[in-house]
Amino acid sequence: MLTEAHISTDNLRADKRLALVRDTAFNLFNLEVKLGGTEAADVAADIRVARGPVAGVVDVHTSWSVVERTRARASAAGGDNFLVYLIKQGGSWFQNGSGEEFVTSAGAVVVGSQDAAYKAAAAPGRDWRFNVLSVPGHLLSFAGERIRQGGFQMVPPQAPLSQLLTSYVASLCVELPRLDVEATAAALRALDQLLASSMNGKRPPAEQLAHALSDERRRAALHYIQANLESAALSPAGIAHSVGISPRQLHRLFEEVGHSVGVEIRRLRVERAQHLIHGSPERTITDIAFACGFDSLATFYRAFKAEAGMTASEFRTVSPR
Repeated sequence: MLTEAHISTDNLRADKRLALVRDTAFNLFNLEVKLGGTEAADVAADIRVARGPVAGVVDVHTSWSVVERTRARASAAGGDNFLVYLIKQGGSWFQNGSGEEFVTSAGAVVVGSQDAAYKAAAAPGRDWRFNVLSVPGHLLSFAGERIRQGGFQMVPPQAPLSQLLTSYVASLCVELPRLDVEATAAALRALDQLLASSMNGKRPPAEQLAHALSDERRRAALHYIQANLESAALSPAGIAHSVGISPRQLHRLFEEVGHSVGVEIRRLRVERAQHLIHGSPERTITDIAFACGFDSLATFYRAFKAEAGMTASEFRTVSPR
């Protein structure tokens, strides 16, 4: 079951804004908010919370401030969740419970546990936007030990898999709350393996890591295909470039699930055409064919018949299910 909430300081008086931000930071993250020289009237925040059956995501867009989880608060915190931060806008400074400091920029991934002390601040004068994944501790079996040992820490940006990790966390922040329990567990296993490898912690078996990487690259390729279906220029070379692999590697990704990338493109284009045929009855078959990226009517007719088992005209007469 998906639970969502939206918290905003819009249209509130200055004193109410500060109170709302402080209450929200405490309730969501067990944090204390300090103004650090900012006027109460300048405090602003827009926070969206989405919780699925297993994990949750918080999207925070706020004005400059300093937040802190003291050792006293950390020791009193309940729960066993890990927190994965993705910095989306504005630089930020972190200090963990051991006194180690690091500075982040947009795209950085920061990890820590719900019961770890830390302090953080956005770059002065700049808005701060970040996503936070809240993940039950037992689901990060490989990366969890390293996170607990190191306290809050930034995943090294030079790590071999850091770019892939950033992309994966960004997609999870959008998709995770809406996944069912089984799909969530699979997604978090991949996150665990990417984190462990990026942080040089306890590494998963090579076979598991390879499987996780393949799943993520295939997901990224499918996302690119869906976003560019209408383009007749969509090609394996362009898809491979968008994912950062060679065309041959791309073909292998889809061969692993039993079909070629070309077959997948055809299937998705026909699926979109079917949706338009029933959803936009005023449009002609020719218009729909080219809108779905087919470069000729002959190609469209062959593909549609192969996928649907009937012609597009026949499909139009069939009532949608």
